[in-house]
Amino acid sequence: MKNIILSLIALLFAVSCANTKPLRSLENNKIPSGLSAEKIEKAILSSGRTNGWELMKSKKSANSYLGKLYIRKHYLEVLIVTEKNSYTVLYNDSRFMKYNSASGVIHRNYYLWVSNLIAEINNELKIAKHHE
Repeated sequence: MKNIILSLIALLFAVSCANTKPLRSLENNKIPSGLSAEKIEKAILSSGRTNGWELMKSKKSANSYLGKLYIRKHYLEVLIVTEKNSYTVLYNDSRFMKYNSASGVIHRNYYLWVSNLIAEINNELKIAKHHE
């Protein structure tokens, strides 16, 4: 009986690990050279809508933006911090995303959803550069 219980616990642990991935910052996303801060801000704030993201200025710093995503029961919040030639996407908060700060893991779809946001931001930045 004890072996069955231990086997079930091991199985549940393995299944839960398969649904999570290590959490990391998505750094060094390139910003085309020569774009003004205003054009960068406009590109970031207008991106994400296709995939359901809400973007707004963050109160953390002048060069940061908050992205919020609601999908079914999941809630995800990221912080986008811009530098002169790049931006970084950082995890900020979530609900029902299997986030575990102790083990540093999050729901496997985190990277899919954030990658979609990054792709949209990059597209908006390219459009802004093209219209310069």
